[in-house]
Amino acid sequence: MIHSILGGKGRCAGTGKHLAFSLGRIKCHESDNPMLPLTMTAISESEIAAIDLMDAYLQFLLAVTWQRGQGNGLERLVDLSQQVREKVDASAGIFESDRERAIATSQILNSLQDARRPFGPGRRGHSLEDWTAPPSDIDLPRMHQENEDSLLNFARTLMVEVKRDFEARVPLRTLTSWAGGPIRAVGKNLPFPFHVPSLADCIVYLASRPGHVTERELRTEVARYQQVAERLAANKKLIARLQIAAELRSTADEIRIQIDQSYEWDTLVDHVTDTSLKALDLYARMNLQGRVNDGRFSPEAMKTKPIPTAEFDRLFNSWFVRGLTLSFSGDDRETRAMRRSILDSERANVRVYGRPVLDSLVLLVPCDDRTLDIERQLALFLMRLDSKWRNRHLGPSESGAFFDSLPEGLRGLVANHGIRRKIVDTKKPILFCLAGLIAENLYRDRHNTNLKGVSPVRTWADTDDYVAALLNERGFAYSAETLRRGRPRFRREFLNRVPDIFGFNEPDGINDRFDR
Repeated sequence: MIHSILGGKGRCAGTGKHLAFSLGRIKCHESDNPMLPLTMTAISESEIAAIDLMDAYLQFLLAVTWQRGQGNGLERLVDLSQQVREKVDASAGIFESDRERAIATSQILNSLQDARRPFGPGRRGHSLEDWTAPPSDIDLPRMHQENEDSLLNFARTLMVEVKRDFEARVPLRTLTSWAGGPIRAVGKNLPFPFHVPSLADCIVYLASRPGHVTERELRTEVARYQQVAERLAANKKLIARLQIAAELRSTADEIRIQIDQSYEWDTLVDHVTDTSLKALDLYARMNLQGRVNDGRFSPEAMKTKPIPTAEFDRLFNSWFVRGLTLSFSGDDRETRAMRRSILDSERANVRVYGRPVLDSLVLLVPCDDRTLDIERQLALFLMRLDSKWRNRHLGPSESGAFFDSLPEGLRGLVANHGIRRKIVDTKKPILFCLAGLIAENLYRDRHNTNLKGVSPVRTWADTDDYVAALLNERGFAYSAETLRRGRPRFRREFLNRVPDIFGFNEPDGINDRFDR
């Protein structure tokens, strides 16, 4: 009833007989006694943001902890990232600043990850394999000019063949894939390289136009292809990234992890060494500063040295918290499918009114799908645009500038739809889940322990005692016995549910509505 009246804009989660629903500053609680009226308590925006952040952090930590139990894929990914960074550092003449080298490392990692995914919109990442020959150290504009007639004749001949298949109703994606074969074969005998995806797209576009294609139309489209190929070939940073990715492709193909369906490789590498203890420290500090109020926390019992309030407020401003929350939020199956509606012209050949779209994001909106959550789709689009904006124009301290420039309604879209809680809906289970995660990771890694009066971790009983001591040091009242009794429940309700939470057991599908 509440959900329908409020239009479904809040978060709703049922656990046993307790229902929690939050919308803005209002939280409604349904009592175990159906005859009692609903009670309403105020909840601050800072607490909502804090719970959002902890939920996202728990998503990431649960995913990483679960993945470590499946093999050594994460360790191999970390090794790969080190190899990437060494090769990027060796190209310091191209990637001049630390920021450029960090961005290049992330882009190469993600392109290697992208190459392993099924073909589809946004999945045609740049690769040296896109070229019939390496495009570096050549004057492509001059070669295009000197061989203009040969290219036009080849394009004309191939277009005629493709047009026959198009008129026989062969799907466009099949035609584009087929056209790549002759392009590669002919390209081997020419003194300059073809960019295969762009030329194939040009040929198929011409073949799909109704009626006879004039010589002027042919020349215009081939000239547009040449501009795209020349722009790509002249981008030294791009070509260097392609070369590094090509050198490490076989190493990347050997990595087997499942959580990269929901997280980018650069995010995993940047935070895979984050321990659950870091999340506990963050949660304790947010309680100490009043961002959230956990009933088990007592500031007087806190023994660790807290960060000063002014410093904490400076570091954890509202946009930093939101950005951190977004980075830790893993995509579930539905979100992964919706993100495929966002095309990046750096990764896919996109045309509008017949012309290639460059340096842009494009949003696909199916006209005949009434079930589509357009608000959430727009939120995901804005988040992607923000990521592009920050990587190109802004420093880390300016991460909120893009959203600040948006109208209030669009900012609200991101707030309501950009972040979805998947692990906890209220603050109550946060400490329980954190304690379980710390115990799992502590027992697996057998970290050196240095708490006075606490035995080194060798058994599960030692782990429970040590984790309880860690929580007590940070001001939380929590016993080893509570942890011991709760371990089966933690695994059942949290750790073992990771594949279901993120939709790993359900294929995203090749025939999703955004596939073309």
